Amino acid sequence: MVANFDQTPDDIRSRADGKHRIVPGVLDHAEADPDYADRLRSGAGFGADAAVHAVRARREARRLGLTAFADRVQGAGDIGYRGAAHFEHTDTDGGAGIPRET
Repeated sequence: MVANFDQTPDDIRSRADGKHRIVPGVLDHAEADPDYADRLRSGAGFGADAAVHAVRARREARRLGLTAFADRVQGAGDIGYRGAAHFEHTDTDGGAGIPRET
């Protein structure tokens, strides 16, 4: 069991930054290679059309999945930033009601 839990808004923001940093790489990875079909046909001929169509469908499904994943990760990072701001606001408001010794 944790004896002391110390969380700061900067910790939350740093985790959110980590989420935001991976999104561009995931989106780049999701992009299809537009020259793939031409390279396959030039190497295997037009008999490779069935493979081109099958791979195209698979790549589109992969693109949609990776894009959805990137959206979820971006959303998690956004929630982290909103949470950090809310944390600071709540901490300030709550601290105002505590009498301090001078």
